[in-house]
Amino acid sequence: MRRPAVYREAQVQRLPVQAVGGEEVRREMRVLGDFLEGILEQVKAELHKEVA
Repeated sequence: MRRPAVYREAQVQRLPVQAVGGEEVRREMRVLGDFLEGILEQVKAELHKEVA
């Protein structure tokens, strides 16, 4: 879900979006971070297989 107003407000205030967006934005960012970590782990595993 996009929240352009939250991101705009963060830019105007020169603050991290987490400081402006509240708990919902922090939760979404944690989920995104977990997703990206999962992808990174898959890539590392594939690279390890290629090296071995």
